[in-house]
This record gives sequence, structure tokens and C-alpha cells, in this order.
Amino acid sequence: MTRPADVEAYITTLAPELREAAQAVRATIRNALPEAVEVISYSIPAYRVGKKTVIYFAVWKRHIGVYPILEGSPAFEAMVGPYRATKATVRFPIKEEIPLPIIAEIARAQKVRAGAGTISSNTH
Repeated sequence: MTRPADVEAYITTLAPELREAAQAVRATIRNALPEAVEVISYSIPAYRVGKKTVIYFAVWKRHIGVYPILEGSPAFEAMVGPYRATKATVRFPIKEEIPLPIIAEIARAQKVRAGAGTISSNTH
């Protein structure tokens, strides 16, 4: 696969049954990080705040992966724990409803952890 020019091009390369989920994740991240610039990095969608890339996502046949998800507070870990695949990856199965509010929380938390901003909640 060649590197897509932008996130819209990335989504159009997906199987039709995966595009709706990809668009929902994209919209969720964009709403959570309105100041972020949407780019393609490592051939997948990524979101930069300032000079820092704070979150990536990729759509696979059976799941949507969100990266890198750094360790957080016990409350944060309780929220993402069921989806953790590795120390820095969460996976949301395509066959289940995608928990978009969790993805929004992850995006905001990653922004803070990357040193690109602050959040008002103390759960992270």
C-alpha cells in the first residue's frame, strides 16, 4: 500500500464496512483536539498539537488501534484497561460499538502527557 496523502485518502482505502467506524473515530479525535493538525505519519492518521504528535489511529480488519496510550492514573487505567492490547496500545473491536467517549478522553489525556496542553479533569 502506498502512503495516503491525507486522512480522507486513508479512509477511502479501507473496506466499505470499515469506513463508518474510521470516520467516527476521526471526528471524535478532531472534536477532542480542535487545535490539532491532522496528518499522515507512519502511513496512518495522526494528530499534532504544536510540534508534538499526540495520538495516532489505524483501522484493521477486526479492530481499531489507538497509539501510543501511555499509562495513566488508576481511574484512567480502569477506563482503558479492557481495551489494552500492549503497554502503549488500545484496540477497539470492530464488531462491538466503538466507545467514542473513551477515545475522546484518551486524546485529551495524550495531549497533556505529550506536554502539548492541559486538561481540567484530575482523572488522568
